[in-house]
Amino acid sequence: MRATIWGCRGTLASPGPETVRYGGQTSCIAVDTADDSLLILDAGTGIRPFGMSLDGRRPKRVDVLITHLHTDHIEGLRFFGPFWDPEVDFRIWGPPAPTKGLEQRLAPFFSPPYFPVHMRNVPSRPEFLEVPDEPWTIGSVTVSAALVKHPGPAVGYRIENGDGSLAYLPDHEPGLGTDLTTIDKRWISGLGVAHDVDLLIRAGDADAALIACGGAMGGLLGPANGLFQFLGDELGARGIATLRVSYRRPNDANPTQ
Repeated sequence: MRATIWGCRGTLASPGPETVRYGGQTSCIAVDTADDSLLILDAGTGIRPFGMSLDGRRPKRVDVLITHLHTDHIEGLRFFGPFWDPEVDFRIWGPPAPTKGLEQRLAPFFSPPYFPVHMRNVPSRPEFLEVPDEPWTIGSVTVSAALVKHPGPAVGYRIENGDGSLAYLPDHEPGLGTDLTTIDKRWISGLGVAHDVDLLIRAGDADAALIACGGAMGGLLGPANGLFQFLGDELGARGIATLRVSYRRPNDANPTQ
């Protein structure tokens, strides 16, 4: 399994010389699958250059797994080439909500005065699906989702195939008001998704001291409270091979060294 990070910036796209090291596009990760389909995690502005990289390739099916509906995780969808292709089987997955379905919650971003084209007129006629409680299959991979602690609602994803496993937990505050080393592990938000995974992609600011959520808000939703130490000591001992920090604030510049 191979994952390519096309966008790792939080809150606001910020391309420019100061952010060229990690890029200025907002959240989007493409996961290679064994069949002629596309599996994409979040649809921030990074999804646009990913679509351009296809260079005319027309996938038969596209599945976009959205963690939550904050703008930096959905704003690129309107500019993703295959979204406008009537020959593509396009599916959008996202977190459930108690009052409105996923399509109802996304539709305002695809209608005047915010956008000139209504969702009902999108050529691919996307199907909107709220993530199920049990794992499900997309092409050659198995996907599972779980609600995580973040204003939203929000979910984290786990993707598995015969080669390995990947967990994606972008905006996420498991340590909000809690010392993670003192509570029952079953109550730690996101742990079920990340448990024993080969690659964990999660949020963090440039120095990994705060849970980055809200970019310019710079961790106002809660400090890590030992999260990274917990991940290293506890989850690392359970076989996690790699941790990647995918979320960087708009003002996080290139490292000096």
